[in-house]
Amino acid sequence: MTKKNSSLIIIVIIVVLILLGLGFYWFKFYLNNGYYNYKGLNGEFKITKSKVGEVNFYHTSVFVNEQEYIYSFRNHPQDLENIPLESGLISKLNRPKGVKGIYVTQDVDLANKTNSDSVLGINAFEQVLTGDSSLYNLRVGNTYTTNFSKEYLPITCNNVSVNFAVIYVKVGEESKIYSQGNCIVIEGRGANGIVRAGEKFAYSLLGVF
Repeated sequence: MTKKNSSLIIIVIIVVLILLGLGFYWFKFYLNNGYYNYKGLNGEFKITKSKVGEVNFYHTSVFVNEQEYIYSFRNHPQDLENIPLESGLISKLNRPKGVKGIYVTQDVDLANKTNSDSVLGINAFEQVLTGDSSLYNLRVGNTYTTNFSKEYLPITCNNVSVNFAVIYVKVGEESKIYSQGNCIVIEGRGANGIVRAGEKFAYSLLGVF
């Protein structure tokens, strides 16, 4: 092998290493700051990531009638794939004639059991269901399963009616989303389980799952 050929090979190797290094850098940049797109049930969803302090947020875009809705979650859909989700739950909110409202109910001690992290799990899906920026624009009332005070009407899964749906959020042995009759149950194992189950349900409302 001539000296000229050896020099050429060395130059090629150096260029390849530089390109690999740049490729790795941009790939890492892409993952940390760019898109985290996810192929879900109803197509591919654009997801971007940001960080506030030590907490990561994944911002998911949904387009309906050419209008973009963006919702933020602490978990990427891929991180929630292992949480069981009963199919067809949205039909319990979208009755043939619709519902007038939804009650989101919980046991009185849920906040204490989860260090108030249950609020994060509930807010995750309520942002999709109600409010000016919501996709569903439904009336949602938050209450408890027992007669806690005069301000809150006690609601359980037994109170599902033609006009009102019920979502029951509870702590359990397993994180999962399922139904009891026409009542939707969001069950989480501990505080983090409630957040994860609540976000999985929220993603399902967007058509991701």
